[in-house]
Amino acid sequence: MFTHLIESIILLGIMLLLIRKLIAVLGSVDEAECQKHKSFKSYFGEHYNLKDVTNTNVAESSSTRLSCNQDLNYFKQNNLVVDEATDYIITELIKLKSKVPSFNINRFYNTAINVIKMIIEAVQNADYKTIFSLLDKRFVDQFHQISSKYINIHVNSINFKLSNLNSLGNNVFIKIRIEIDGNKLKEEWTFSKNITTPGPQWYLSNIEEVS
Repeated sequence: MFTHLIESIILLGIMLLLIRKLIAVLGSVDEAECQKHKSFKSYFGEHYNLKDVTNTNVAESSSTRLSCNQDLNYFKQNNLVVDEATDYIITELIKLKSKVPSFNINRFYNTAINVIKMIIEAVQNADYKTIFSLLDKRFVDQFHQISSKYINIHVNSINFKLSNLNSLGNNVFIKIRIEIDGNKLKEEWTFSKNITTPGPQWYLSNIEEVS
């Protein structure tokens, strides 16, 4: 019985050593990943910042409000925003910039337009690698079902407008309305991002027709 006790103690000691080593390895991997992602910059207009903002009490500074109003005035003057959505977008933009101060709606808008064009051209060229890299994985199958409608579209004939911005917890959703004069196509493309998820990129997560 004494022999069995000694064996049990030895096995327990070995298990504890293995567990400690495993924890050490996992910790080093997480730190490496964290440092890697901290160095990323989003081509959608803001620095990547891993931060849980679900329960953040947003303090709206006067400078943030002024900046957001100026941004949306520019959009209105250049017919780049859906008129009836302007006030709501300003309110939501203030909240977003209070959480992610480096976010720039102008850079986001310009990049989103380029991404929409890239996706449509990728459909026309059967470039599935590009398509999949820009889509939310949960939206891939649905997009595949509707993608044929974009085959004969000339991207330079599309009119773009910022149409919505909202957030739910750590998830942010921004809609771009696309429309072609003389064409029945009128849709809103939604780009989304979880602020706390490692990696800086926004993804196309939904497309809905607008009546």
